[in-house]
Amino acid sequence: MVRVRFAPSPTGRLHLGNARTAVLNALFSAHHGGVVVLRIDDTDDARCRPEYVQDIYRDLRWLGLSWDEEFTQSSNADKRRAMFQTLKNSGRLYPCFETPEQLTQWREDQLSKNLPPHYDRVKGKSVPAHDRPYWRFALSQQEIKWQDLIQGSMVCDTRHLSDPVVMRHDGAMSYVLASVMDDVDRRITHIIRGADHLTNTAIQIEMFHALGADMPCWAHFPLMLDQNGDKFSKRSGSKTLQELREEGWLPLAIVQAVTQLGLSHQISGDFAHMAAQFSLSEYSKANGKFSMHDVEMIQSRLWSNMTYQDLSPDLQRCIDPNLWPVVRDNVVLAGDVPLWQQICTDPHWVAPDGVDWSQLPLDFCDLAIDVLKSGGIVKQLDEKSGNMVWQTDPWHHWINGLLAACPELKKGLVARTLRMILTGRTGGPKMEDLLPVISPKIVQARLEHRKH
Repeated sequence: MVRVRFAPSPTGRLHLGNARTAVLNALFSAHHGGVVVLRIDDTDDARCRPEYVQDIYRDLRWLGLSWDEEFTQSSNADKRRAMFQTLKNSGRLYPCFETPEQLTQWREDQLSKNLPPHYDRVKGKSVPAHDRPYWRFALSQQEIKWQDLIQGSMVCDTRHLSDPVVMRHDGAMSYVLASVMDDVDRRITHIIRGADHLTNTAIQIEMFHALGADMPCWAHFPLMLDQNGDKFSKRSGSKTLQELREEGWLPLAIVQAVTQLGLSHQISGDFAHMAAQFSLSEYSKANGKFSMHDVEMIQSRLWSNMTYQDLSPDLQRCIDPNLWPVVRDNVVLAGDVPLWQQICTDPHWVAPDGVDWSQLPLDFCDLAIDVLKSGGIVKQLDEKSGNMVWQTDPWHHWINGLLAACPELKKGLVARTLRMILTGRTGGPKMEDLLPVISPKIVQARLEHRKH
């Protein structure tokens, strides 16, 4: 059975890069009817915080992801110590006694001779032993080959690699070895991660062999780059999932966007539909550029396909059912929903003034009100209350009435001006659809407010 794992560290909040790893593992597992293991990498005592563990749970559930098994790295310490002893007994681990200063000097000497920095086992044996060694894993000094499910045939000559440090002087085990041991213990069959981890793979393959464990399949998806071609980072826009949630992004838009990166064909639908279409072999080896504009396009499409019944209860309370079909094609963030409700129904809402009044007559707003009242566009229901309702096709009648009263004006200018006065936006729903859902009384009040 397919068994994958997602291994976040509770040293901060999940960001888009983490989301991509979690989503691709979850989709692969769902496609194969497999198991998802959530491993909380909590061994960094100085930086790990319990509240970040809760944030991880919340963010993954917000994305719509679930897991079948869960454990913390700290809980697996005894099993890792036993495996470590096995490696020592087999001779694949050896103690080292150099000080950091000695290692720095050796490195500088190699660089001064134009040699690549490389740990020298022979030189290391000349350092006097003491009671606080650190430990290295002895690489085989051979070519390691594997078939990556995305990158294809891979080869690495470990003669060009330094024996990795696997335990510090203080007894802390390195992530590279600890991760392998946990994967062995949990019988992980597929390791799906970013291509920035490729350099560790040959080393970890040797560790799996040294432990006598079954070798997992490897899949390294291409890196996520920003629009400048740099690695996507917090600085270049890799927001935390909490930030994205608070800004009003839809989790399905995030899931679709991070899944789509590196694919040449469109993958869409809900999670189950995406899982049915999912294949690692369809991913390009080339790194892909990611932009929040991609998420915006997906999100706009998702909103456009939603009925009022598809909205969350909170959003249903924010907008009139009759208004939703009119504005849904112009919603990007969740906050746009109550904003359109306010634009269309709040008599106290004032649109930002983005009108170029220099192209308009000084009495434009008075003229617009006069045409509105006298052109058969609205019908007075109650003289005392001032309530009014629209007649048929009010937008076109209003525009035509204004052009007849002021022939020197251009139709486009009139339409843009009225849209800006009423909505504060240069774009949005078709005004012939939007105007009938705004009260004539509100329209008149906004024109009155803009009088010069």
